[in-house]
Amino acid sequence: MGGEQLQFFSTPEGYVTPGTTEGQWAYVYQYKDHLGNVRLSYTDADGNGTIDPDNEIIEENNHYPFGMRHRRYNYGGDNSLGSDVAQKWKYNGVEFEDALGLGLYEMPFRQFDPAIARWTRIDPVVHYSNSTYNGFDNNPVYWADPSGADTQTLYDLNGNAWTVDCENSECDNARRKENKEGDTRPEMVGVPRGGAAPHKTKKEYYHQGGIYGSEAGWYSESDYLDLFWMDAQSLSMGGALSTGTIELIDRDGGEKLLELIVGYAQSIYDARERSNAYNASGHAIPLSFLDFLPGKISYTALRKLGKNFFKKTIKAVGEEHHLVSTKVARALDNHPILNGAFDYSRTNKKYIYRALNQDAHRGYQTWHRLYDATVVKWLQTNPRATEKIFNEYLHNLHQQPWLKERIPNVNLLD
Repeated sequence: MGGEQLQFFSTPEGYVTPGTTEGQWAYVYQYKDHLGNVRLSYTDADGNGTIDPDNEIIEENNHYPFGMRHRRYNYGGDNSLGSDVAQKWKYNGVEFEDALGLGLYEMPFRQFDPAIARWTRIDPVVHYSNSTYNGFDNNPVYWADPSGADTQTLYDLNGNAWTVDCENSECDNARRKENKEGDTRPEMVGVPRGGAAPHKTKKEYYHQGGIYGSEAGWYSESDYLDLFWMDAQSLSMGGALSTGTIELIDRDGGEKLLELIVGYAQSIYDARERSNAYNASGHAIPLSFLDFLPGKISYTALRKLGKNFFKKTIKAVGEEHHLVSTKVARALDNHPILNGAFDYSRTNKKYIYRALNQDAHRGYQTWHRLYDATVVKWLQTNPRATEKIFNEYLHNLHQQPWLKERIPNVNLLD
């Protein structure tokens, strides 16, 4: 093909180069450590079943923690038995680009400079606790970062090697280990722009399934957080995690999941505190949606527009469901402002909605207990809430996926 010649191709044990005789192949074997670093390349050139250290070791590599290669005592680098191109794959099993004296590792998502232990661009999957230029989770002795976007290791937290199947080419692919709750991966997605198709990355989380009927699989960050929104909301108000989430964490060693939920709860708490402080300052001025409309439009016409255009009704055929349960009603009775302020009795049809179908109430003892606990806790921590604020809270709560998929069409804002 145009005078091009095959240089090498990779194998699970190393790589293969064309032999000196047509139709023959030379096999080069590589020893890799627990991070995928290529430490030693060698070949049995004379086929006698042993390796002559003086003539059959192609290259030796020893690195500082962040990838800088040791000088003066590493063996080889110019042995004619190997391939100069293939030998560029070194630290983390990634190609080392030394053209023009760059000295960079060419990860798929960004480049890494081992001389300063820094990347040439920010992390496409940002971790809230680390710098955007961080790599290897700041622990290059334990973690590898061959993609430039996320870390991996061949060993678990107890020092045990992951089980891999060499027959299915998994020997140096630790990513095929069994996924655990909260594991992350980067996914590259196309972003059409001006006829071209540049790419960006998004972060996905692995979920074992079982929370509110969810299935196992990879979830986008927003969808994954939605699964545990009620847990984060509960923690942010001094409550506890749901039984299902606690069992998931205990069963799967979900330290990552627990850390994520706690961080999510903290962000909810901080946002609520900022909102409360701003409202208490006296500077909050309510704005009308009419302020943003061109020309003049009557309030009646606007309400009609909102009902017909913005509201999407889903056909619900299940049992009738009262948003103000017995426990919530009892909490309203004890509220300093809402007690008796409006009709929240079981006969008020404003709070009665049909479930999606007969299966929507499955797991009632789990999700409805969490619902009751969440609303009651909110009432206890918001003693100044008015009827309008309470209705807005209930409305927004029922827009969350775990409730909306059971009790659709909740609209308390009209």
